[in-house]
Parts: sequence; structure tokens; C-alpha cells
Amino acid sequence: MGPKPKRMCKFSDDIGKEYPFIKKSKLDSEVYCEKCKSVFSIGYGGKRDITRHLGSEKHKNVLLSLASSSQVTNYFRREEFGSSEKKIALSEAVFSFHTVVHNQTFRSMDCTTKIIQHLFEKKFACRRTKTEAIIKKVIAPFAASELTNDLESLDYVSIFSDASNHKD
Repeated sequence: MGPKPKRMCKFSDDIGKEYPFIKKSKLDSEVYCEKCKSVFSIGYGGKRDITRHLGSEKHKNVLLSLASSSQVTNYFRREEFGSSEKKIALSEAVFSFHTVVHNQTFRSMDCTTKIIQHLFEKKFACRRTKTEAIIKKVIAPFAASELTNDLESLDYVSIFSDASNHKD
């Protein structure tokens, strides 16, 4: 008689508890590593195959890249709108209104915003596009509704036009 056939190791709850990032794969003798997203066999070595996988270059490289990279969600704005965010939003709106009052171009906001960021608030971001959006989507509709309300409450309106800039 030849050597006895070796018993195949299978994924068990003990392995799942000891290595929570190792999950059962399609076959009982294979497991899935959630960290490096790879499937490997534990059929012949069991836990020894898992420790060998944890020491492999592929697994170590994935862990290094995960540690050195940040999640995309870190760059998103938070859902809650705190007092510092309100203060920055208010200052951006005031600055946009200042642009309109002094008849400045939207293009001038690119340079001015850099100066404000350098001197005062790093999170202040109100360049040409954002300034235009604040003026067109927030300030202008509010001013138009206020003017409409004021005009509706009047009995009569007179309009005066001055053409004194023409010499004729």
C-alpha cells in the first residue's frame, strides 16, 4: 500500500475569528483575503498557508499602499455644516457682493482669493466661477425678489432717463 491520502484542510469559524479579513471562497479549501483581494488555497497547509500568504510580497505591498494612501471620501465635504463652514460661506458671499458693488470683474477674483488665502483663511475659495455662481444663483434672485416686493407695494412708479453723456 502507498502513503495514506492527506486530509484536505477547510475554512472554519476558528480561522475566521483569528483572521477576520480572511473569508471563505467558492471552494472549501480556498479562502479570500479582503486586504489584498486574492484567493489562495489552504487545502494542504491550513493556517500555515495563511501565515505564508501574510508574509508574501504581494500582501505586504498591498498593506503598504493602503497605509500610504488616503480614501477618496477624505476629499469630500462633510455632511454637517459647522460654524467654521458657515463663516467661510458667509465671507465668500460677502466678498462676491463686494465684487458687484465695486463693479470688479470676475477674473480679478482669481488673484484676490489667493491673497486672502495667503493672509487670512486657507479654506477661503471664491474664485471666478464660484463668485459668478454666488452672484447669479443667490444674490441676484434675492435682489430681484426684494425689488419685486418693493415695487408691488407702491402705487405709482416714475422712470427717469438721463442722456447727458451725449453732446448733441
